[in-house]
Amino acid sequence: MASRKTTTQKQVARKAQADVHLEDRLCAAALTIAADEGWAAVSLDRLATDLKIPLGRVIAVCPTRTSLLSFLFKRVDNVVLNQVSSIDRSESVRDRIFDVLMMRFDALQANRAGYVSLINHLMRRPVALLFRTPSTLHTMALILIAAGVSADGMIGVARAHTLAVAYVSVLGVWLKDDSSDMSQTMSALDKALGRLEKLVKMAPFKPPSRQKKTEQNSD
Repeated sequence: MASRKTTTQKQVARKAQADVHLEDRLCAAALTIAADEGWAAVSLDRLATDLKIPLGRVIAVCPTRTSLLSFLFKRVDNVVLNQVSSIDRSESVRDRIFDVLMMRFDALQANRAGYVSLINHLMRRPVALLFRTPSTLHTMALILIAAGVSADGMIGVARAHTLAVAYVSVLGVWLKDDSSDMSQTMSALDKALGRLEKLVKMAPFKPPSRQKKTEQNSD
């Protein structure tokens, strides 16, 4: 019985690993097509043909183009999070958020042509952008957490919404930034966070001090 159970677990693990590998292949192929022909040319059937795998296998892992979008943006999230090894609290909150957001733009830049095609396609479709809102807010929450800022509760939701506004404004600059070092994007991000800091004095981004926590616990 134990041996059969172990075999089943290994089979499940192998399938999960194969699915993740296929997700990566689908993302890479989709970005290549988008870069060369535009996002409208990307379809599940086209991906199956280009990758020379059965369409049913593609559908089993990625049933819709919406699923593919989720994979592509989750891939960017993972690239960013894999670079975050610790939080340098000697830096200001603004600087930490700046650094993590620039990691995200670096990740997009690595497949720039494909992501530019995809994002421009979405921006021309308000309904599609609206559908992406929860995922965007989730990404902003991950960025806050990676920068050492809590994203819990209603305050966390407000922080994510506020940061999303700044991010989207800078994303528009990145789409047109043809500089080799993304200098225009960095400048726009610095200004956006500066406006944010001026508007709310970054108060929502400041974690409670240890003294306040101690006082709350004593109550």
